[in-house]
Amino acid sequence: MPRQRTQVHRMMLAGGLAAALGTTAVVVGLTFANDSAAAETGSGTQRVSVGTSGVQAAFDSSEPAISADGRYVAFTTDEPFDPVDKLSTSQNSSGTVPEPGPDADVYVRDSQVGTTTLISHGLRHDSDDELGDSVVPADGNSYQPSISDDGRFVAFRTNARNIAPDAGRTHAIVVCDRDPDGDGKFSSACRFTVVSGDDFDPSNPHLSGDGRRISYDVPPHSPPVPDTPVLLLKAHSTPLTAAKAPAAKAAAKKAKAAARKARKAPAPETPDPRSGWVEVVELRRGDDGRLLTPQDDDRAYVTSPDRLDGDDSWRRLRWQGESTMSALGTHVAFVARYSDFESPSVYVVQNYDVNTMKLTRLDLDADGKPIAKGGRRFRSPALSGDGRRYAFTDRQDLGPTTVRLYDRDPDGDGTFGPPSVEIASRKADGSEAEGTQPAFSADGRYLAFTTPTPGMHNGTDAGGRDGACLGSGVNLSFCDIVVRDLVLDAARAKAGEPRLPAELASPSTGCATKPQPCEGTGDSGLLTPTGDGSQRLDGEEWVALFGEDGSPVLNADGSVVAYGSEAADLVGDDKNKHLDVFRRRFAPALAADPQDFGQVPLGSQVLRDVPLTHVGAGPLRVREVAVDGADFDVFPGETCTAQVLHASEKCVVSIRFRPGAAGPRSAVLRVGFDGSDTPLTVSLTGAGLAPSTPPDPDPDPEPEPEPEPGVFAAAPDRLDFGDRPVLRTSPAKSVTVRNTGAGPLRLGAVGLSASLHGVDYRVTADTCANRSIPAAGSCRVDVTHRPTAVGSRPAVLTIAYEGATGTTLTFPVSLTGAGLAPTLTSSPTVTPAGRVIQVRGTGFPPNSVSKLHLTGMPGSTTAKARGDGTFSVPFVVFPNTWTGKHPLTADVLPASAPGLTAPLKATLEFVIVPGSPLPPDFDIRR
Repeated sequence: MPRQRTQVHRMMLAGGLAAALGTTAVVVGLTFANDSAAAETGSGTQRVSVGTSGVQAAFDSSEPAISADGRYVAFTTDEPFDPVDKLSTSQNSSGTVPEPGPDADVYVRDSQVGTTTLISHGLRHDSDDELGDSVVPADGNSYQPSISDDGRFVAFRTNARNIAPDAGRTHAIVVCDRDPDGDGKFSSACRFTVVSGDDFDPSNPHLSGDGRRISYDVPPHSPPVPDTPVLLLKAHSTPLTAAKAPAAKAAAKKAKAAARKARKAPAPETPDPRSGWVEVVELRRGDDGRLLTPQDDDRAYVTSPDRLDGDDSWRRLRWQGESTMSALGTHVAFVARYSDFESPSVYVVQNYDVNTMKLTRLDLDADGKPIAKGGRRFRSPALSGDGRRYAFTDRQDLGPTTVRLYDRDPDGDGTFGPPSVEIASRKADGSEAEGTQPAFSADGRYLAFTTPTPGMHNGTDAGGRDGACLGSGVNLSFCDIVVRDLVLDAARAKAGEPRLPAELASPSTGCATKPQPCEGTGDSGLLTPTGDGSQRLDGEEWVALFGEDGSPVLNADGSVVAYGSEAADLVGDDKNKHLDVFRRRFAPALAADPQDFGQVPLGSQVLRDVPLTHVGAGPLRVREVAVDGADFDVFPGETCTAQVLHASEKCVVSIRFRPGAAGPRSAVLRVGFDGSDTPLTVSLTGAGLAPSTPPDPDPDPEPEPEPEPGVFAAAPDRLDFGDRPVLRTSPAKSVTVRNTGAGPLRLGAVGLSASLHGVDYRVTADTCANRSIPAAGSCRVDVTHRPTAVGSRPAVLTIAYEGATGTTLTFPVSLTGAGLAPTLTSSPTVTPAGRVIQVRGTGFPPNSVSKLHLTGMPGSTTAKARGDGTFSVPFVVFPNTWTGKHPLTADVLPASAPGLTAPLKATLEFVIVPGSPLPPDFDIRR
């Protein structure tokens, strides 16, 4: 049947990004390439709302959701890309009554192999009127997709009875398992699990990254029976009749008796259906790995207080929704509306902590006071993966619509407290500008949002429009998708440096060959196909006329953004004149200067650190560092392949030049990185200098005897400290310098390289620096290693000396060592929920404090390491922890371990198995 779609502006747990374009001598990998439909070959913009064969849609597409690596993009479309789906455009499920238009369906695009897969297919009813295995067209609409990190699970809203037969007269939230047999290969057909039970008309599903938890909204609706105890009013799909009321009361009496028997407090009320609620559901799996149908005790009903504190206490809760879940599944943010039906409504933003089951107000000013007031409308809350950062849209009647940004851990100590607050939708000059639809990367570093304001990004704007996707205005532009790098923004603000423009994520192909990108000529994000930006007020909800939801979403690390757009020039050959969904992988590059080592005497060597600078936007991973050519090599190491670079950050490659012959010598430093098939190449040049031949002596006078020079010799040329726990100091190792010549040997400075990981090493004794060593004399340099992070930690010790020709030369000593990650063990390693285990740690920094927690689960504790780096503490595995494997993590608190240069943690895979059921806990809303 034709679609009747509710306008929902939703926000995936994603993120944002912005970066500066640097200028250096060599830049490789920067591109504005846009491709219409092919499988991904690198960076640039792709249209994902196309068929497997590349066919363009003849109907609208919107509502993108993205996997953690950015490979999979789920979206909603009216276009029947799948042959099965095409049947529904000409006949209904009985095959008799032609449909006037196509159904909305959910598809997933695999950008790596270029396939588009139907998710919301129906299943044929068998002879017992149960759903079978045969795939048929869905007999209803499906939309609002959410996808797990690995792309295996896709949740969506549907009213198709051959997908969710128990959906009743409204909709259901369904999860598709694309790999029901768990073999790691996605099937062409889904195994569906209805997770919303008998909830009334649920919407807006959001999966956690691991697919083990989901949140969704249940809208306001009339209570089934007036004056019936609200204990039982959990959103029935059909109203209870008066005849059913006695049964309801009997059930209520039975529930209360069970509570008294368990010596618990009476069960709390479920939320009043007249204001709706947000529901959080645990998605458990059976022994075969398949999703189980959620039970009552798998559900938590989240609601804002019935009344606000303070001046607004006379307003009552009327509605709550627009929820979003963090990638870890530990936090849910949502909007609530309070009204007395006479004065303007007051909107608030709440955060529900799944672990503690507590609510926290999020709409605050810099002093921590609530900012909600009449005439101010909050929307589209967004969360980082761990809930540390959050943002939402702030629409004011007499002011701009802006994106407010908060950080609940501004000092980075791992503890949430009073948040920092700023307006994210600002121009480079710091002035506030229009913005909406915020979205984070899961790591919280990048923030994307939609804006119609010129001057917000690093491209050029059309400008001159008096309307845009946010409504009317003056000198607006098309709505663009922009991304900011929040870490870079904070660093520049702290250093007093000016704010950089955001990265334009919706550029036109018209400027692909130009140095500066330009915006697409059509609205992206909050879409209005009419192009005039018109909106109307529907009750107290602003909706775009004929609009669709193209909210931006970011993958886990902010390297890929997806969004909807009506622009026809984001990719080549876009001729369908419909709303499409696009995916853009950012194209950061590396830059470096050519290196000339000058003349180096044969038999000598010179070291030089070559800095590589990140240029552009988004994270960059170096996958290979190599030198092509003789006489040059990477020595003693490099810092590039061990880290992810972001805007303006640098890594270092240490290059050694040892000429093997006299004359010019050359080689090429080659650096390969993800997202580009063309590596960065850096020219390396130098010259070998042969010993000079003295002129023939004058035979007449007697030559004055030349003083014999000293001859430098040192051993060893490499000190290997092996592997050791982080922040544990090694015994000293020595380098001995000897003078093997007949005259004195003049030595210069002794030092550690400032680049690489020189901070890990310390010269503890030195009898060589700036001394003259007599013939046959010697001196010694002692070095210790104290790794400040996990992994290989190379550095260089340098000893300067005067060569035979009076030239100052440097002898490099390679320093190698590695930091070991701490480890965890538990007793037992397998347990039912609700038990206490003993956790032991080894290899932690002495006297450091670590926070222990099961990822995504309630409960945590701290452990302080002894002087030998060990600890042993009890740890409670809370009731209702789902069965299966769970990472048990110990994060070292940086403040307790001075000297750490990178986060330090230990992880143990812990297994929860089924055990004896525990009585329900009526003190909590579960």
